[in-house]
Amino acid sequence: MTFLTRLCLTLSLAIAVWAAPSHAQSISMDFDTSETYESVLTAATNGDIDEAETLMERLEREHEGTAEYHFVLGQIDMFKINEASAFRAPFIARSMRKNWEQALEIDPNFEPAAFSLGMFYAAAPGIVGGDKDKARELLARLEEMDSDYQHPFNVAMIGLADAETEEQQAQRNNDLAAAFDEWAVAMPNELSPRVSAASLHINEKNWEQAERYLKEADDIIAQDETLEKSEIYSVDYQWGKYAAESGLALEKGRDRLLALIQLEEHPEGLREGYSHFRLAQIFNHLNLEQAKDLHLVKAQELASEDEQLQTAIDEFLLENQNIAG
Repeated sequence: MTFLTRLCLTLSLAIAVWAAPSHAQSISMDFDTSETYESVLTAATNGDIDEAETLMERLEREHEGTAEYHFVLGQIDMFKINEASAFRAPFIARSMRKNWEQALEIDPNFEPAAFSLGMFYAAAPGIVGGDKDKARELLARLEEMDSDYQHPFNVAMIGLADAETEEQQAQRNNDLAAAFDEWAVAMPNELSPRVSAASLHINEKNWEQAERYLKEADDIIAQDETLEKSEIYSVDYQWGKYAAESGLALEKGRDRLLALIQLEEHPEGLREGYSHFRLAQIFNHLNLEQAKDLHLVKAQELASEDEQLQTAIDEFLLENQNIAG
């Protein structure tokens, strides 16, 4: 039996203080770890880092010579850095890197560590050990092993590429779309590449491609009863986002978002206010003013600590004011 731990990695690997917002792309990955670390990762996931570290100390004598032990130490560092101050974050980041480097020294073919360390090298600043050349070397290693991790890693590398001009940005988006296609083909039963690809195509207003990926995601959900609820919630939200931005599939998007709100759930990495905001957009398309206003007010209430959501609401209000005027 294995314990599946889900880590939502931003391209900054949670080192948000250094991340470039325009490059941010969330990627969800499942890592299979042995039952030995089940209680450790459960504690870390629940925010009890002290308990996780205590449990790791008990495992040290027997397991410190294994790649998996050091990989899990690096994962715990990831949980720690989410709560760290700007002063402590660099020290934790170095610890994270060293743990994953140690894992690969013990077993150069340990794929989860190669992926995680490669993501770190690609995204982190040089002061804590970021190194684009080392990242490319690890990507090449994963490709040689024909590892499933090569595909999200390739997406990450493309997403982090500099793109200052509109032409460069367009090329990067085309490259990302192609990389997502490769990932989806390589992993026909995985939701993650389809959810991420749908989000990209929605942002680029490629409605046909976005809908194709969302329908593929629904097909996977219908056939796999073992999927985590959090994965399904991400698909529900993307249907809502698709409807809100495109004006298409309005009833489907509305129903998926209303179900999320009724369950008091929302995708990992997004606050509840986003679902209300998307519903306000959908009801605006449907010319249902009372329902639009109801969800818009709720979204505004929930946006007090989310600058990105507040900006989206302000732009929506300005756009509708201009249309009315």
